[in-house]
Amino acid sequence: MKGLRGLFFLSIVIAFGMVFFKVLSEQLFAFKKVNIVFDPFCAETLQHEVKNYLDTTMLKKCAPALCKDIKQHFPIAKDITYWQKNGNQYLLCINVYQPLYIINQNYIMLESGLITKKDYFVHESTNSLYHLSVAQENEGVSESLTSWLTESSDKLFDLFTIHLINPKEILLTDKHTKQFTIRFHYTCRFTDELLTRCLSVKNEIAVLESTKTVLGNCWVADLRFSKQIILYKRGNNEGKNVL
Repeated sequence: MKGLRGLFFLSIVIAFGMVFFKVLSEQLFAFKKVNIVFDPFCAETLQHEVKNYLDTTMLKKCAPALCKDIKQHFPIAKDITYWQKNGNQYLLCINVYQPLYIINQNYIMLESGLITKKDYFVHESTNSLYHLSVAQENEGVSESLTSWLTESSDKLFDLFTIHLINPKEILLTDKHTKQFTIRFHYTCRFTDELLTRCLSVKNEIAVLESTKTVLGNCWVADLRFSKQIILYKRGNNEGKNVL
């Protein structure tokens, strides 16, 4: 019986000790005053939102917990570091993920695959980025698609508008005619040789069809089949093997 009481007393002491340590650590590491250094890519819109968030949570969190909360609330943040200056005064440094592409005109795809607001970034960091079209802006881009995009040649972006229609499929729409589209799976090795063949198919269509007919139809070169290009008119289920 005495042994049980001793264990009970010990558990109470441990519990109180943990609570005391938690309170003490929060007091020791809590922010009282903070200066923030933002990544040069960060626009005023993002800086303002982060500062507002800190105003509402800063005094309630210890430094490590607050940094974690900021990253969860702002997934755009890649790294957050802090330095204690005097007492409870801190310097907070926020770095963000690199912007890779402009999505649907008003959004940015980051190196992490996340899609976020374009106005979070200064104009100088996005004005030379290639444009993409994405079906669902709030879903982000898979790691596989991100890898495919970053490994693709600039020639694809120069010749085509790129549409990510789902997590696995990609459409390339010719920027000049708008009537020729290439459809394929992200696992497809889109080599220069394959691109040349697709462009040759486009030219063959222009030769075989009258100008009026070509302009009136949208042609799809489907590469989702092994070692084949299936050519069909959009809306027509019948295809022709041209390779």
